Amino acid sequence: MPRWEKEPNDALRVCRVCGKTAFNEADLNLFARDNNSDHDRKRLCKECASKDQKKFRESHLDYVDKMNKQRGDTRISFKEKHIRLDLPPRTGVCSICGKKYPKELKRRTILHHDEYDEKNPLSYTREVCQGCHNKIHFKGKTRTPLEDQAKRRMIWRLAHREQLSKYNREYGKKRREEARWAREHGYKPS
Repeated sequence: MPRWEKEPNDALRVCRVCGKTAFNEADLNLFARDNNSDHDRKRLCKECASKDQKKFRESHLDYVDKMNKQRGDTRISFKEKHIRLDLPPRTGVCSICGKKYPKELKRRTILHHDEYDEKNPLSYTREVCQGCHNKIHFKGKTRTPLEDQAKRRMIWRLAHREQLSKYNREYGKKRREEARWAREHGYKPS
């Protein structure tokens, strides 16, 4: 859908590439984040935004390399915002298990905030590997990350129940018609 065309009145967001629509808050999670837009979402779904970003990176390799060298590893996420620091905060060593990662793989460690301090984003922060980070977040809980993912899927299915049931009815109707046609014409399932 071209940018200049208006979105349907009841839609919160419509992807300008594929036309995917968001009618409620749950649907908005399918759209790429942008803190400067309405509903804090871009007019691109996450899939189209990812393709768009990949295409940009491939066509502007020199610029991407230049920016990566300028940034280095001095950027961290803090309360859903990116903050640039003067020095790289990562050392490549997990503070819990002591696992070491080579310099070129520094992104393997995660800066985990035990508490948030607005004045100093690095206070109360530990550098941990992905395994220890999972243990921190699921400590004392009976759910595993896979069960948490299953819960999110179930919530999504409940939010989209009408759409799914309509699809299943249409799909089932089509399958029954195909089976009836096959029986009438003497075909047997293989």
